[in-house]
Amino acid sequence: MMVRLTRDATGSPLVSLTSTPPAGLTVNGPAGQVTVHISGVSTAMYTWLNGQYDIEVFNGSIVKRAAYGNISVRTEVTR
Repeated sequence: MMVRLTRDATGSPLVSLTSTPPAGLTVNGPAGQVTVHISGVSTAMYTWLNGQYDIEVFNGSIVKRAAYGNISVRTEVTR
């Protein structure tokens, strides 16, 4: 999974997650599920508010985009 400011943005992604521990993605292939976990400690350090993401899954040489879209981060209201 990667998050970038725009789909065409170059350089380092804002977020990059893999399924290799402790990376933030859990894949349950038989159930067709991908779970994304980003800790509050990590999101508290984000300086960006909006971006675009996609999640790709692969098996050997076959790569498929499983999900994509816009992502927003909102600052905390309750203190």
